[in-house]
Amino acid sequence: MQITTLSVRDFRGCREFECQPGERALVLVGGRNGAGKTSALNAIEWALLGPAAGPDEAVRRGADAAEVTVRMDGGAYTIMRRETAAGTRSFRVTAADGAVYPKPQAFLEKLIGTKFLDPVAFAAMKPAAQREALLKAVPVGIDLDANTAERKRAYEARTDVGRRLRDAEGEERALPEPVEPPTYEPETETSIADLMAALNAARGESDRQAGKRLALANAEHHHNRTEVEVDRLRRALAEAEAELVRSCALRDDLRAEVDAMTSPDVAAAERALAEVDETNRAIRARQAEHADIARRHREAAAARKAAAEKTSTLAGEQAALTARIEA
Repeated sequence: MQITTLSVRDFRGCREFECQPGERALVLVGGRNGAGKTSALNAIEWALLGPAAGPDEAVRRGADAAEVTVRMDGGAYTIMRRETAAGTRSFRVTAADGAVYPKPQAFLEKLIGTKFLDPVAFAAMKPAAQREALLKAVPVGIDLDANTAERKRAYEARTDVGRRLRDAEGEERALPEPVEPPTYEPETETSIADLMAALNAARGESDRQAGKRLALANAEHHHNRTEVEVDRLRRALAEAEAELVRSCALRDDLRAEVDAMTSPDVAAAERALAEVDETNRAIRARQAEHADIARRHREAAAARKAAAEKTSTLAGEQAALTARIEA
């Protein structure tokens, strides 16, 4: 795991801190006393391990809330932990695709382990204490003491072989040039070739063991990353299967609706429409004829009324004329 981006806001003595290590193996953090260098380092532990690993008061004095965001492995994981001055806490871990892990602390403990080194305290430890702290934080899966003892034995054997080789070479140089073959044979003979072979074998075994340890560390790192990727793919598969179930249910409902449908009789509707138009025209014609008859009745009634009024007027005039004549 590698920190890609670190962002700290109002955490303990640190007002604001931004760092993007990228691919660098070493990052130098500098500043005056009280500027918040130690707080920035403690913020990493607080973000990854939670309040139990951090201070009692995480929020910088006078600030509203403390917030630390850590992006790991180029944004593959983003950890955000926040705490307000009132004590309200929030914490989430998201993947690169935006998925939010439901149990973020359990996920982090599985991803990086429950152990975390305090860099300031670690720097002040003696070498033996640093070794113990590293072994507790990063289990290597092998007996380092036995490995150290084996390396010591190999080193001592190699040293002894080298010493014997130097002694043999010195003795060989000190020998006088032979004038004639010796008339005796030594009781034991030391072979320089055998000593060189033993030395080379010891060196080869030491290199082989170092290669095995490096291969083991790389395999464990690859295994951890693979477990995380498998978890992500399983979640994606579960979501896809749920979406498939919903899609099948929708398809079945629509199929049932389509199967229950009956084709409308468009021709019958068109015939009914044509018949309605003919009937409406006939009704409108009858209504116009009735209206004309009613109008003529009204005109006849008006004419009769006018004739009656005229007759009454003439009768009155006739009576008046008769009266004058008679008078």
